[in-house]
Amino acid sequence: MYNQGEFVWTRQYQGFLLSAYFYGYLAVQLIGGLLAGRLGAKHVLGTAVLMGAVLTLLTPAVARFNPHLLIFMRSLVGAATGFIYPSIQTLLGIWAPPLERSILSAITFGGLSIGYMLAFLISSQSCQVSMDNGWPFAFYTTGGISLLFWIFWNSFVFSSPEQHPRISERELSYIKSTTGMKTQKLNQRKSFPWRKALLSPAVIALLVVQTSQTWFSYTQVTSAALYLKDVLRFDVKQNGLFMILPYLLVLLSTTPLGFLADLIRRKKILSTTAVRKLFQTICSFGSAILISVLGFIDYERRYAAVAVLMIMHIVSNIGRFGFLVNPQDIAPRYSGEIFGIANTVATLSGILAPIVVGQLTINGALNEWRTVFLISAAVFFVGGLVFLVFAKGEPLSWAKEDCVEMNQVAPEIKEEEPNIPVKEPLQKGPLETDEKKR
Repeated sequence: MYNQGEFVWTRQYQGFLLSAYFYGYLAVQLIGGLLAGRLGAKHVLGTAVLMGAVLTLLTPAVARFNPHLLIFMRSLVGAATGFIYPSIQTLLGIWAPPLERSILSAITFGGLSIGYMLAFLISSQSCQVSMDNGWPFAFYTTGGISLLFWIFWNSFVFSSPEQHPRISERELSYIKSTTGMKTQKLNQRKSFPWRKALLSPAVIALLVVQTSQTWFSYTQVTSAALYLKDVLRFDVKQNGLFMILPYLLVLLSTTPLGFLADLIRRKKILSTTAVRKLFQTICSFGSAILISVLGFIDYERRYAAVAVLMIMHIVSNIGRFGFLVNPQDIAPRYSGEIFGIANTVATLSGILAPIVVGQLTINGALNEWRTVFLISAAVFFVGGLVFLVFAKGEPLSWAKEDCVEMNQVAPEIKEEEPNIPVKEPLQKGPLETDEKKR
């Protein structure tokens, strides 16, 4: 139990509080993908961000009013943000040409690293403010930033290329020709083939590896600060710094890795399936090894532990070019729904992971954290192994309609040449022909 700060919360309560976010997040994954496909990802994601911003701004008041109501509030925030990932997958499935999906996903999901860095920086600095105990400003600031983002989102983002009022004919033609998508109204979109998707080994493999990745990621995100405090004994300011640095490294490495993944496919060095498996194998197996090592590093070598944490963040995010972009490969038209299915099951691990950490680290000792890390390593290893065996990188048979093969090189769009009339050669008349015969 912590006695410092405004609230006195047991470690078990903190585990349930951290998990509460995922209760709401879990509930909307399937409907998030379906709504994004039917109503347009712009509107679904925009509404979710607005709701999340308002709820975040209200969080300090609710925390002071009732701790049980706070758990319910966090579940509502999870429900609001649960629409975001399926909407992003739907947008990328519609907008991204096949051989540019890795780099465009890298740029898009690079925003996650920026968001995490800002959140950690704002949180650590807010705790140093004397006014109103400081910590509420972390929620006021992030909620305000979300409101600003919502304004820009509604002004500049559109659900499909056809809906964009400022897109050029050349760009529109390029996107449509490479993705192979026919112009189609959202409310006329074909129904999602549930049975075929749920029985597909490639979708099941995606579900398993995403579950393992989510367990690993949320163990990192929700518990890294506790580990830095309990075992490595860093203070709040140092915690904030060491939580920011790994995400900065991830941000700097993500775009080059995305470019590399697309380059390998474009040059036909490896197929899309092989590229996805290669990147995910490095991610899953490499991260499992690194987090196992972390469990055996004590306070005396705490800066070595920080170095391992940073490398592990980079390696674990290589999976963005394995499992995370894979729904766009196997079913671009239904990528939001596929992601929603996988993330529904995966989010269960997001609920369980903080609870397990809370139950296993009651005293905050290194041997307790070692158990936590070895469990995460085992989960990640199994997920990576299943993906390695069963994953696919090309459109599945039930998802091939109206889409091009993923390994097909995008056609070049040439500049239109001016239409200059060409003079027809003059035909020889009968008199001229008779003179030559003479």
